[in-house]
Amino acid sequence: GHTLYLGSLKSDVYFCIYEKDYEQYVKLGTPLEEADIINRFEIRLRNERAYYAVRDLLTYYDAEQTAFSIINQYVRFVDEEPDKRKMTGNSMTAGLGLLAITDRA
Repeated sequence: GHTLYLGSLKSDVYFCIYEKDYEQYVKLGTPLEEADIINRFEIRLRNERAYYAVRDLLTYYDAEQTAFSIINQYVRFVDEEPDKRKMTGNSMTAGLGLLAITDRA
């Protein structure tokens, strides 16, 4: 299956998006069409970042609010502007090491 990492794997915060259905097929033999979850988006936190996320969860008891506040702090999703000049993925991340796509078969 394919995995997309947003952020450095050495960072205290990064995101992992992967094909959960394919993972379950490989691990358990679950047919792809029977998978409960097709794709998974994970927030991976360490050290102080993890501490503050847990503190927020214990204060507000709202996992959705906590998750989306973390995502919105680090990732920006925008609508396409058809007339705007586009940058390619390589030119946006050149030398930064922030984006990694892996293929786990």
